[in-house]
Amino acid sequence: MVPILLTSCATFMNKPYTAVTVHTTEPSKIIYQNDTLETINNRAELFVERKKDTLLIVAKTDSLTKSVSVKPRLSFMYWSSP
Repeated sequence: MVPILLTSCATFMNKPYTAVTVHTTEPSKIIYQNDTLETINNRAELFVERKKDTLLIVAKTDSLTKSVSVKPRLSFMYWSSP
């Protein structure tokens, strides 16, 4: 019975999506996979799929466009799961 409980616990902790918070220094538009979000208080929260591909996020203001690539990595929760 214990292995089944541990497997269920790992399933609940390692969801297929995770939250990513983007912080900016001024009001911006955040673009991720053809979706555009406006920052609120210079902050936007994205729910992204966990996968092996690099995450590409673009931040735009009236005068500047900045692209950020984030390489995938395994979280502590992944390593601590049985």
